[in-house]
Amino acid sequence: MKLATFSAFALAVLASTTHTASAFQALKPRSVAATSPATALSVALGGDDGAPGKKSILDNLGEKAEGFGQDSLDETNTLTGEQAKLLVQVINELESFGFKGNRSAPPSSKTAAGADGSPMFAASYSSVGGVMKSEPDTAAAPGMSAELSQEIESNPPSLLQLAFRLATKELVTGKLDLEWIQLVGTVAILELVAPLTNSNNAELTSKVFDLIRSSLERALTANMGYATYPVHNEYKNVPLKGMMKMVDGVPPIEYWFSLKKTLRVVVRGLTTVVGLSLNPLSDTDTASMENYEKIFKLKGLGIANPLLPLPETAFAKWAEDSEFARQFFNGVNPIMIEAVKDVPEQLSPELVEHFVSDGTTNLDALSKANRLFYVNYEELDQMVKNPHQAYPEAYNNPTYTTDQEILDRVGKEPRYFKAPMILLQLSPNLEDLQILGIQLDRSPGSKVYTALNSDNDEWQFAKTTVATADSQYHEWVSHLGKTHLTMEPHIVAIHNTLRRTNHPVYNFVKPMCRDTLLLNYAARFTLADFGPNSFGDYMTSVGTGQFMQLILKYWEKYHFFKSCAVDEELASRGFDGNVDMPAYRYKTDSMKIWNAYGTFAKNFVDEIYKTDGDVSADSDLQAWAIETSNPNRAAVKGFPEEFKTKAELARTLQTLFWICSGLHAAVNFPQYDYYAYQPNKPLGFRKSMEQRDAVGGDEAWMFKEGMPLMDKAQETVVVASTLTLPSKHCITNLDEYFADVGTTAYETFKKNLAVISNEIDVRSKEDKARGHPTYEYLKPSNIPASIDI
Repeated sequence: MKLATFSAFALAVLASTTHTASAFQALKPRSVAATSPATALSVALGGDDGAPGKKSILDNLGEKAEGFGQDSLDETNTLTGEQAKLLVQVINELESFGFKGNRSAPPSSKTAAGADGSPMFAASYSSVGGVMKSEPDTAAAPGMSAELSQEIESNPPSLLQLAFRLATKELVTGKLDLEWIQLVGTVAILELVAPLTNSNNAELTSKVFDLIRSSLERALTANMGYATYPVHNEYKNVPLKGMMKMVDGVPPIEYWFSLKKTLRVVVRGLTTVVGLSLNPLSDTDTASMENYEKIFKLKGLGIANPLLPLPETAFAKWAEDSEFARQFFNGVNPIMIEAVKDVPEQLSPELVEHFVSDGTTNLDALSKANRLFYVNYEELDQMVKNPHQAYPEAYNNPTYTTDQEILDRVGKEPRYFKAPMILLQLSPNLEDLQILGIQLDRSPGSKVYTALNSDNDEWQFAKTTVATADSQYHEWVSHLGKTHLTMEPHIVAIHNTLRRTNHPVYNFVKPMCRDTLLLNYAARFTLADFGPNSFGDYMTSVGTGQFMQLILKYWEKYHFFKSCAVDEELASRGFDGNVDMPAYRYKTDSMKIWNAYGTFAKNFVDEIYKTDGDVSADSDLQAWAIETSNPNRAAVKGFPEEFKTKAELARTLQTLFWICSGLHAAVNFPQYDYYAYQPNKPLGFRKSMEQRDAVGGDEAWMFKEGMPLMDKAQETVVVASTLTLPSKHCITNLDEYFADVGTTAYETFKKNLAVISNEIDVRSKEDKARGHPTYEYLKPSNIPASIDI
């Protein structure tokens, strides 16, 4: 299992190349052979062996440290070019003490190319498959004593010691740049964690310095550049260059996690890992309902595991039709369901014919009453590899990996999916969704499954097949594509324009940019890795190459306002503002938040510009529009090519704010509740309906032969837990960003959010009294201001 599984994206960006094929058991905690903080501090203040007064190898960096102090930072509180050059010198000096690894070319140099000639994911790639190979250089540096050289060779200098040394100097002099301390502190945390993950400390150290060096080199240039996605080796005839643009290398230091944030992510991940170790299961344990329940119990005691909260609704009600239907309104993927306005146009002939012939359901009448809905996964039918192998030979071969365990699994672990359509109706009291029918296949005359014409086992298998299709589209399009990757070119464009000029509008968009570039960069090494043992391949049914194609299909139809402005997006699915639908909590809450954003953006713009003419005359603002809309730059379709009015600018800010905050909150934070218990929404399914029919498989057969294996189920728990770490950077606590500009606008915004929060609290109290699940993912205090996890 990868280090990224439990430390999520922030640590993945530092150690994303630490791939292992060990079973989940390997992550069980064991003794940590690391320097204690007390010893580290002694070494930092004294000498290499901790003896007071002995000269430390880091003392030589003292004068350089003075050169990039907080009092000499520019007005944007970031490193200047000269300071960055100085930090590179510091890195070079550190390398002379044993931290030197294989170096990649800086971003301005020619980088490795993908199969279609486009740049690879990051400048730090230095070998095939995105696997960076580097080894510590233990040769003695000029002037280094033989004793010290030998000591470094046998025991490379501790980054934990380095972190304490630099932090101490900052506390004493007040001169050392805080971001540098955070970087080294992050590395120190990694060093403490590494023994728990069978990672090699020295190798990890070298890789981290590769990334730090690349990030510092980027600081020497004013702007970030754009790159396109390379071809995936499994689908060499499918170019991905038409996807949204990505940053062309390692993000600058300012977009890295803070030390505190990194520590929170690590603690969250390790807590989950420790919890799972209290009742360990492996891929040799049978996938059964009993074993799935064991994940959340203490071994031998049968009581709840205090470190692993049971996702109660999914666990207790996953097989119930009412709960299955409810999740299309208020679950992890509430942005797929559509209202049926034209029955023959929107529904398949098979669904229409079934209900016409059955005579019990009048589809036209339901449609006119705004009570008929459907979810259509038709784009999955365009994926050519079904089943898809969990370990595709295109990357899991000796060119990319020497791991024999991985090579032995090639071609032996198929994952299945369908492209279903599900039809639902809203109950007469408008409170509950109900399933009408499910069509799994697209071929003419395909069967329509209902609760009446199917036995219990067949009906449950049909629903689970739909749930698997939904998980594919949710994780890779609704979540990764529509939020993370959609925001990336926006952040690069903001960095290159508004941030560079410290424009007043930057105060509004700055909180939207926090941490996202780091997360996306890390995801391309881990969850969406084009390489061997890729999470997207072994965990999900469609596989990495095909989910990238799904994202491409989304982006090809993308329009900034039509796809992302809440009112337009809801209307595109048939939910206009004139239809009251309280059962659809996502619709209700998203419109309230959206309207609050609109008022906030309008008031903010009014504080900066008096007239529309002031907007159109602002050359720096127009530069942002050009940078974002230009096909050769950020290439965001539908983004204004120029800002002509205050209203247009306000709606742009409103839409951008929604993507990175409300939309991401709605599709990210329900993940533990609905994925942790995998039978509710499997990421990868191992059997098809045809195989079930051939043997007459019952529920026990579905679990044993179809559900994710137990090691994959546990890995899902770790990932879901980490990705739902609550944010400390929410839309309700952004006062620091609006201390000088937009103060009045933000104060009004907070008052509007307080009203929304109170309304959600009242509703939740009523839901609990009725025994219904609550919906609080869009409660303002739960909405991060950026995609920061």
